[in-house]
Amino acid sequence: MVNSSQFFQEYFFSKNDLKKPKEMVFMSRGGSVEEMTLDLDFQFEERSPKTTCSKIPWLEILYSLITLLIIALITALIFQKRSENLQLTDSLRKFKEFNQKFQRIHENSDDLNFRFQLFSKNLKEIEILNSQNSGAKFEINEFTDRSEEELRRYSMDQKFVKNLSNLKFANSTILAGSLNRSGYRDWRNDGKVMSVKNQGQCGSCWAFSIVSAVESQFAIKKGTLWSLSEQELVDCDRDSYGCNGGFMDKALSWILGNGLETEDDYPYDAVRHDQCYLNGRKTRVWVDEGYRLANNEDFIADWVDSVGPVSFAMKLPKSFYSYSKGIYHPSERECNDPNNGYHAMTLIGYGNEGGQLYWIVKNSWGSGWGDQGYMRLARGQNVCGAGEYVFGPKIN
Repeated sequence: MVNSSQFFQEYFFSKNDLKKPKEMVFMSRGGSVEEMTLDLDFQFEERSPKTTCSKIPWLEILYSLITLLIIALITALIFQKRSENLQLTDSLRKFKEFNQKFQRIHENSDDLNFRFQLFSKNLKEIEILNSQNSGAKFEINEFTDRSEEELRRYSMDQKFVKNLSNLKFANSTILAGSLNRSGYRDWRNDGKVMSVKNQGQCGSCWAFSIVSAVESQFAIKKGTLWSLSEQELVDCDRDSYGCNGGFMDKALSWILGNGLETEDDYPYDAVRHDQCYLNGRKTRVWVDEGYRLANNEDFIADWVDSVGPVSFAMKLPKSFYSYSKGIYHPSERECNDPNNGYHAMTLIGYGNEGGQLYWIVKNSWGSGWGDQGYMRLARGQNVCGAGEYVFGPKIN
């Protein structure tokens, strides 16, 4: 096992005033030093254009032009290679910093090279995204050395949003008397949102999404902000599939019938156990009603403002993984990529910046992702289907 963050060196050699990364050396866990060389070698040919003197002036001019052209081509090639080498050096430096920050361990040289190639590819995509001036910013994070197949493990299959149960649909009569929506709402400012959690490498976003909405609902109605148990749903909601995805509506139905224990009493393990360890005597929170909200973002905003945060799911474009800050508004083409899965999160507020409406979204990938674990998502245009699968718990 090799810990590249423990000891990571880069060697360079100079040729034609070009700097070039040669190899990286780092220490294994056992203390031995292994050399693992990234496949970065470039070969350069030195060419000296030859000219032949002639007494015929036009031939001399022709030879001179050909010579200048060859020199120009060689110079352009040198500058191109130099630019590529500088980019490679920059990628290598960032890869080193990435490995140190996220404590990456590489099994061998093949794994190291594989991860570097993925990192370089994803880094290039991040640079392209940032050059598009979309209103959002993107950055290197813990997902930057992951393949698309690995990233899909953090999303859910479409079946988890298509096969819905018979939860009641919420309508405007439920909100009667409380439809004077404020222009801005962020339930964090009222102390009604639990800190960002991390689901780890377990596809349990559906559980975190619903539990987060229930935590806030209980805090709004009862005054106490409990950290509640996602693991209870992962283990006990047998209509869902634990770390392999789940149904937000059925999770809410489970809570309606069984309540939730606190995270202290039923801690999160990021795996599905063989049995449910629910202890009814430790149940802390009960929910009176659960609704599916209509696909109307104005109505959803009314609910968030007057009742509280809601659980929702949206399609998950690849650019989402690298989001850092700003208002995220992926294109319709990005959203409809057939490789996209779905991801469940929590809407905890909304706002307006320079005429751009947005949702305040709480994710479950830890505070290192996005804007300290949160994002702003474009509102009012059903971006990536964000208004189609929305569920609200209600405590009387």
